[in-house]
Amino acid sequence: SVLEPGTGALSPRYFLFQDGLVRLCTTEYVAPTADNIDEKRMHLTNYAINKKSKDFVQNDGDDDGAGSKRSLRWFLEHVGECHGEKERDKLWGKLAGLCVKMGLAVHPTLEAEYHQVFPRDHSAGAMGCRCFEVLGVDVMLDAHRRPMLIEVNHLP
Repeated sequence: SVLEPGTGALSPRYFLFQDGLVRLCTTEYVAPTADNIDEKRMHLTNYAINKKSKDFVQNDGDDDGAGSKRSLRWFLEHVGECHGEKERDKLWGKLAGLCVKMGLAVHPTLEAEYHQVFPRDHSAGAMGCRCFEVLGVDVMLDAHRRPMLIEVNHLP
């Protein structure tokens, strides 16, 4: 955020890291039914659940195309290969839009926390902003690659 001269208000500045993590289920996904609803490794990507699976593959080094945890860069390339570059760019735009909306939603809380921690800036903004916040954004995609916000991690 940037501290506005004179008012002390914070104007948000967001930076989107383009190489986050993608977690994959260890069991191939099938839409939930009464028979498979308890198949946690089919419906949840949590590391704590999937690491116990016989099908869990630990990543080894720089191979983004293998393992149960991959890079966002790999995933976007995969989308581009399977659905075309236009779809990849469209997905990235949707992810960025979701992150902007999330940032605007949490901004009042972040600003209040900032002003609780740092004393009032009497330099008319010359000191600038004195901290930053890293947020982890967990997103799930539906079958049409529409992102849905799952949670925001304050300490990713």
